[in-house]
Amino acid sequence: MIVLTDRFASCVLGLVFILSTFGISTSLRASEDSTNIKPLTVFAAASLADVIPALANQWRQDGGNRDIVVSLGASAVMARQINAGAQADLFISANRHWVDFLSQETATNETAVAVATNDLVLALPCAMLPIDSLAVKQLHELVSNGRFAMADPSLSPAGDYARNWLEAENLWSVARQNAAFANNVRLTLLLVERANVPGFVYRSDVKKSRLACEAFTLTPRNGEIIQYFGLLPKTVQFENINDARAFREWLLGSAAASVWQEHGFGTPAPK
Repeated sequence: MIVLTDRFASCVLGLVFILSTFGISTSLRASEDSTNIKPLTVFAAASLADVIPALANQWRQDGGNRDIVVSLGASAVMARQINAGAQADLFISANRHWVDFLSQETATNETAVAVATNDLVLALPCAMLPIDSLAVKQLHELVSNGRFAMADPSLSPAGDYARNWLEAENLWSVARQNAAFANNVRLTLLLVERANVPGFVYRSDVKKSRLACEAFTLTPRNGEIIQYFGLLPKTVQFENINDARAFREWLLGSAAASVWQEHGFGTPAPK
């Protein structure tokens, strides 16, 4: 991790409070309900911050039985909290690794289901984009010679995907010295927007940003597809199991697909 100095450091330090609070969790309620039915608790990857409330609202409009309360954070943090006993009715991870982690730790006895897809891109502050997109050579020079932001690979699937791509390009050993690591991909986007540096984020993050623009799409070198997996952990409340399964199943339907797509996500290919 680099030592941040000068103007870049002051911009980043100005985000410390935001980074620390967002990195823990954020709670969102889909809608208020006058009944005494308890809401479903969903632990979700930070990159779902915009789309999950929209999905929850649509679920209720389509006749869903419960409100949805969401805790957001890095997939690794969410998985470890569930493994430690945190109550969650549904866990949506930004990759398969952290749902497999829960399976290995016997924190679930269910099979994970892919509910959405995404793409990893290099984003730049829009003011820095004199051309429509970067060539591979330009990206190599950018991460090898200057500062850039990415999510911490040990915490965030977005960081893991970025590291894998950089390793495949034989750039990681050099690029890691220039990287400013954030706890999750949404905080990486904040660094792009506020500290005016390039950053590796999901396409869905850039879609809603007014300050960051997509400059390069990272095509996986090993055919790896970025997928989000929904899993009912063992901490699901017994009275919530059926509705948690129903919500996860609804996430695979046509009504949810239009919401996913509106927010820059894709949907898994039918099996």
